[in-house]
Amino acid sequence: MQRGLANDNVTQFSETSVLGDYSAATGFVRGDPKTDQGTNMADAASYWRKTGITDAHGRKHFIDAFVQVEFHDVDELMQACFDFGGLGLGVQLPKSADDQFDWGERWTIVRNSPILGGHATELAGRNSDGDAVIATWNGITGADMRWIQEYADEAVAFFSLEYLDKRGLKTGGYDRTEIVKRLEALGRPTQPTPHLLGKKGPS
Repeated sequence: MQRGLANDNVTQFSETSVLGDYSAATGFVRGDPKTDQGTNMADAASYWRKTGITDAHGRKHFIDAFVQVEFHDVDELMQACFDFGGLGLGVQLPKSADDQFDWGERWTIVRNSPILGGHATELAGRNSDGDAVIATWNGITGADMRWIQEYADEAVAFFSLEYLDKRGLKTGGYDRTEIVKRLEALGRPTQPTPHLLGKKGPS
């Protein structure tokens, strides 16, 4: 896995590093599927902010703030996606979506398809057809916006100062002050670290 930053650096993650943090955050024991109970996205974001996620080289990466987004409001959802370079999107995954992904098809509503359980994805934006662009299972798929409204049950926007370039700007030209404004417009940032808001934190 990898995630690009606004300064064009790329952080490398390995399966071992990712599963290590997943186990620490959720209690999952590798090799024992019965222990894989997942977690909600806000708890995962809290772990990311407080404990950090370890990359393939053993370095910790933190987010500085996160906020839950109103996922039923498509305009707000997509604006937040643009502002923060993507969102964590939790869905109640129907079996039809699992099948459609395997068949290379976009996600559309199939009535009476059984729910397999909760599933975390990344909402990356919208394509030229107006579909949501979803990153999941080490791949990309499109999703009808009505599908998002039907099955989404959680959306979280994240921000890290790592995403700023040498000028102190994020992709899109936002500086730290503007980022804070946009976080607050979505809802009170969840326990932002003091330096994000320009306040002196504990040493």
